[in-house]
Amino acid sequence: MSECEKASQTTKMVIGRYIPRCLPNGVYAPLQCQGEPKMSSCFCSDIAGKEIPGTMMDPPNYPDCEKGENLNPCVFQLVSYHRHHLVGSYYPKCSQDGQFEKVQCHENLCFCVDPETGKKQYGTESHSSNTMNCDGDSDIDLDLAVPIITPPPTETETPKTEEEKHDDDDDDDDDERIDTNDNGVINIDQPGVNKHDETNENKSGTSEEEEINKKPETESRVEKATSEIMTQPGILAGIIGGSVVVLLCLVLLIMFVVYRMRKKDEGSYPLDEPRKTPNYSYVRAPEKEFYA
Repeated sequence: MSECEKASQTTKMVIGRYIPRCLPNGVYAPLQCQGEPKMSSCFCSDIAGKEIPGTMMDPPNYPDCEKGENLNPCVFQLVSYHRHHLVGSYYPKCSQDGQFEKVQCHENLCFCVDPETGKKQYGTESHSSNTMNCDGDSDIDLDLAVPIITPPPTETETPKTEEEKHDDDDDDDDDERIDTNDNGVINIDQPGVNKHDETNENKSGTSEEEEINKKPETESRVEKATSEIMTQPGILAGIIGGSVVVLLCLVLLIMFVVYRMRKKDEGSYPLDEPRKTPNYSYVRAPEKEFYA
């Protein structure tokens, strides 16, 4: 039996106290009344049956605790916080007339809100509510304020005129061009010098260096793979079990070969066993004389 059901049974015997209303799952109902709705004072309660401040109404009115149609936004948000505990919601601070207070705090961060809607005013975050002034100009301490990072402005390229384009073409057609490598070395391109030969030599040199660098990488990968295999207990147990089975098979095979060799040398029967006598009796032939 839940706490609401216990309280409902005990208060039925007491005159003058309201009987708590319970939901089918045993939790206190959102709307609690001293008697019947529209006939007595009613209020919204939390899941423990306690009255939520700002929700008490006299008859014939009663608060809409489910949709909050006749409640102020701050009071209804307070009811939702006590009943549902939604993720990301905070405990709002409401004024006497049911409006949001201008300074609201959630965990260790405070900020300014719109008193009517409770909408957060971005850029007013601070770690201390004492240094905030949401009435006019903000006196937020810069050391406590939360910095807001804005992306740097992008540079817009202005279109070039025909004269600038002509100057760029002239610079590209010069006989001597100065290039800088990644190492800071200046290369001067002179007319009559083939640059493709130098690039081919550089490419061949870099390809050889890449091949040399790839070899230790592959060796390290193989060593890493073998070390990972040896560190896994399941694979080690399988290897040891397989080797034991193979060893037993070899021992049995050797014993079988030795047994067959001994049988071949001794014969098909053991030497110690006596020979069986024939079933028939020996009869000596009669003596006869033969004449030539």
